[in-house]
Amino acid sequence: MSRKMRNPPASLGTLVTRSQLMLLFFVLLIMAWNSIWLSSSGFRKIERQDVLTRVQEQVKAAKAKGEKDKERGEENKCTPVVARLSELERYGVESGRAMSGSQLSDFILKALETVPQDTKPLCVMEVGTADGTGTTVQLVNALSKFCGKHGRDWQLVTYEGLTSSFNEAQMHWNEQRNVKVVNELVMTREKLQQFVLPNIEGGEGSEWPSKQFYRNFYQGIDKQIASREVASWFQTRPLCKPDMVLIDSTRFAHLGIIATILDTPGMADERTVFLIENDFWKKEDGHEWVKRTQREIIEKGIYVEAPLGEDHPKGEKWPWLYFRARMKQPSAAAVADPKDREPTLPRPLVRSEPTILGEERKEETRKTQSREEESGGGTKKKSWIQDDANGDGDGSAPPAKKGTCTQVIPSLSLTSELNLFLRKVLKSVPAGSSPVCAVRVGTSEGTSSTDHLVDALNNQCEEKQRDWSLTLFEGLTRIFQDAQWRWQEQGNVKVINELGLSLENLRKYVMRKVEGSEGNEWPSKGFYSNFYADFERQVASKELGRWLQTRPGCKPDVVLIDSTRFGHLGVIVSMLEGEGIADEKTIFIIENDSWEKGDTFKILERHLNLDKIDKEHPKGEQWPWLAFRARPLD
Repeated sequence: MSRKMRNPPASLGTLVTRSQLMLLFFVLLIMAWNSIWLSSSGFRKIERQDVLTRVQEQVKAAKAKGEKDKERGEENKCTPVVARLSELERYGVESGRAMSGSQLSDFILKALETVPQDTKPLCVMEVGTADGTGTTVQLVNALSKFCGKHGRDWQLVTYEGLTSSFNEAQMHWNEQRNVKVVNELVMTREKLQQFVLPNIEGGEGSEWPSKQFYRNFYQGIDKQIASREVASWFQTRPLCKPDMVLIDSTRFAHLGIIATILDTPGMADERTVFLIENDFWKKEDGHEWVKRTQREIIEKGIYVEAPLGEDHPKGEKWPWLYFRARMKQPSAAAVADPKDREPTLPRPLVRSEPTILGEERKEETRKTQSREEESGGGTKKKSWIQDDANGDGDGSAPPAKKGTCTQVIPSLSLTSELNLFLRKVLKSVPAGSSPVCAVRVGTSEGTSSTDHLVDALNNQCEEKQRDWSLTLFEGLTRIFQDAQWRWQEQGNVKVINELGLSLENLRKYVMRKVEGSEGNEWPSKGFYSNFYADFERQVASKELGRWLQTRPGCKPDVVLIDSTRFGHLGVIVSMLEGEGIADEKTIFIIENDSWEKGDTFKILERHLNLDKIDKEHPKGEQWPWLAFRARPLD
């Protein structure tokens, strides 16, 4: 969630205050007056030149320092900031923000000084990126100063739930290799119910800033997720353990965010420093119906140390403070198995950048085929489903070693009941010496149920010493890139940018089976019909990858489908029709989404012969999970 609400927002984006509107009005008047004697282009030219000069001076100073360090035999350990600083600084000048950058940056720097010393890079998490040009800029500025002072590099993972704001933030920070922007809320549905909704306060009515206004806002998150205005509930844990968490979110959300972080194994502990803006609402707009501040609400739900630092920077509406905290009750992180409490994280945070590996593999494949043709071996005829685990022409399967277990550290706090269900289902896979072959359709960012499946495969290997491989299909290109980044160093996991079904089966088994009420709003029939009808355009524009054409390098023992409503039948039929993919022995696992007059399994029963294996509704999951085998109707 983005910066807190000052006025009624359209969604979870950055919110505009009345004071900001007034300030904007006066700025426009001043600009109009200035235009009488100074043209707008002239003003912009002077301003851009001023920003450019400052940036050039910073670059020159950094180079000079690097040369001196080199002469002394010292290596500069600080990652240079390569974001579009001129744009970001100009935005700060034009927006008329109340707090100057230097004040907030200096305050953040004080908070960083309380982090325990270490040699590894400083790990910082931000919640509420907005468009990436506000608090994020000042946070990066403070981190750069901190590294310059202490020689300790840093990495930042910043979260924004609103998709439109995430896209803007990603554009600004795409070239900064130690900044990753994640399109997710840092909140679970459970924590919203437990820590946010009960603490909402306000006057009567439904207008901002009433109690009912905020209740409607938070209770509408699921609908915004379904419409893709908001990405998802919290799924992706940073690949480093945060030393500090800066929260710049909507009113009443802070406690739920902190509880989510503290209750996620391996994310935070009693040493983690939290930094927030202490929003308070006494006598707001003449209302005197509340008596608490954001800090008081947080202290009601968790143990908070006395603030390590607190300040009310000049011109800022609310004070800022930083503190350490812990849950009042034993959290899942505290009672979890010790091996899950602070797992070794897979790797330092890096950006997924284009490599020449795919081209090298293509060239090697062409050379091999050429040698086979010259020797009279010919080429193997392929069906419409290809032997291609990478989607790049390379027909190799995800490698897996017999008799050994390839361990993978999941990136998410795992729900125990769902893990137990998947472990139980995997016991139904026929015994064999070859590695278990798993497929996941609907990868998301490579976390969530993917992590649950990986955890279950790890457990299966530990028990039976039978290794495994996993092929992930994700159609949405930007989500595929995130998943590829997540799993790029794991040899037995491959991510493919393809939909899990063919165009023909989309038309025949998905679009014709859509159900729901009238209208075009979620979750109506019109909403889903329009959603799927747009697939062809999105494939052509490369927003989506290819239709299903890649056969995994092994025959799947289990296929987990976590797809959009009504998509499951088309995926299963495509898998059964694809030569060498699935057959009557393959176990399919789905979350049985339901609606007013039906559910996913009922649609499947009308078109397939199904043999149920297991059913369970794990705690914390919205719908029951099912496992079954399927074959075409006789």
